[in-house]
Amino acid sequence: MEAVERVLPYQISVLGAGPHGHQIAALLRARGVDARLFDDELPSWKDTIDGADDAPWVIGAAWPKVRALISHKAGFRDQPAAWVDGPSERTGGIIIFPGAQIGDNVIINRHVHIEFNAVISHGCTLGDFVTVCPGAVLAGEVTVEEEAFIGANATIIHGGIVIGSRSVIGAGAVVTKDVPRGATVAGVPAKVVR
Repeated sequence: MEAVERVLPYQISVLGAGPHGHQIAALLRARGVDARLFDDELPSWKDTIDGADDAPWVIGAAWPKVRALISHKAGFRDQPAAWVDGPSERTGGIIIFPGAQIGDNVIINRHVHIEFNAVISHGCTLGDFVTVCPGAVLAGEVTVEEEAFIGANATIIHGGIVIGSRSVIGAGAVVTKDVPRGATVAGVPAKVVR
């Protein structure tokens, strides 16, 4: 089967003008996209709904819960992916930062952010609004449920581990077993801290 290169739209609205949104806009601009920032909470920016009405959009907020709220306000419409490290056939507002590695048979749902140099190995599934921070490693066959946040340089070992929805994995944690929904884990090996 021949590879298909998907071209990003000339203009993309980035909904969320905080530091993470600015980073996404800069990466898109480096690919020749007219990335425009919108934010409801920061002064001097047009509202996010204006951005959603103006052009195809992605969400620039780092925290999964905030991305879910913005998506709800914007109407949950499917949007182009912003695979900023190469062409993509993915849709749904997925943002994949330069240096991220994605293995075979990986399922990535809507509005997922996979940041610089993260590794998502074979057979992983990422639910809606998941954030995988720089350098994090999902070592294979890991399921990350919706709105989970995986901190920088965290490692989740291979083999059927489930990261529960709305959970937080601390930076540098090594996860060796399932993480309950809504829990915060940290340490080596990771333990529930909240």
